[in-house]
Formats: sequence, C-alpha cells, structure tokens
Amino acid sequence: VVNAAPAEPETQSPVMVTAAQPAVKTADVQTASAPAPAVTAAAPRAQKTSSQSAQESPMFSNTPKAYFAFNKYVLTDTSKETLDAVAKKLQNAGDVDILIIGHTDSAGTLEYNQKLSEKRAKEVYDYLVNKGVKVHSMRYYGMGKTQPVANNATAKGRAKNRRVEVIELQVPSI
Repeated sequence: VVNAAPAEPETQSPVMVTAAQPAVKTADVQTASAPAPAVTAAAPRAQKTSSQSAQESPMFSNTPKAYFAFNKYVLTDTSKETLDAVAKKLQNAGDVDILIIGHTDSAGTLEYNQKLSEKRAKEVYDYLVNKGVKVHSMRYYGMGKTQPVANNATAKGRAKNRRVEVIELQVPSI
C-alpha cells in the first residue's frame, strides 16, 4: 500500500545545524536485538539514469512508505493506515528481516537531515513494535538526504523524499 505524499507548507524553513556529518563505515553497522539501534549505513539503492532523476527508484517502487510533513517525524493518520497493513502482514511472517529506512528532502544540513531521518525511521520502528511485529527481525537506518527519489527543486518532489521505506527481505533457509 503506497500513500500519497503530504503537501509541503512553502513558508517554513528548516532548523539549520552547522556541524559536519562524520563518515560512517559499513563495518560500523551493528544488528542488535530489542530495541534495535539506529544505524547509519548504505542501504540498497538502484542506479538512476538521468531520465529517472525525478522518478521513484524502480528497486523499491512497491515498498510501503510512510510520508512526513516538512521538518517533522510524527506519523500522519495516512501513514499509520499504511503501517497498520504492513504490521498485519509482518505479525505472521516467517523468516524475514525488515529494514526501515528513513529519508529527508534536501532542505537543511547533512547532519540535521541525518538525525531527522533516524528519528523518522525510529518512529516507524516503534509503531510496528507496538503493533506486534517481532523486534529481532527489524533494523532501522537513517539515510538523511542522500537518496532522493524525486526532484528536490519542487514542493511535490521534496514531499516524496520525506519518507520511510519498510523493506521486507526473505531470509534464506539453511
């Protein structure tokens, strides 16, 4: 279930943070159980062509998404409806890993957007835990403004970029 991105108020400006974002290596990623830590790492990303720059990545086009208002990390009612359907499916899922990946639009600094994306992902993680999804199968990540799916030059594009994707990965049997 994919919901429409909310409209963005054009009069707001982001809170700016001036410190630089530290580099994070993939080796720093940890997968812990309850509660899962926010992790900054490279998530899978489809390669874009110039014709896809303002379109959603085909790799995750059917991935459930929660959208957020500008500079916010509180779930909207529409996003809660989407996540309720996700939770219902995942409560009875067998061997799956769930990646919850938070994103922002391009307004603000790298550091500010990184923290905001982590807060958005944590909000979705907490919501799914409260709906009965197994904690040990989920990890959440913040990607900041590094992976836009739409053009940040327009309000509509920025609204699509303010999202959290819930990605279900099948765990291979051993």
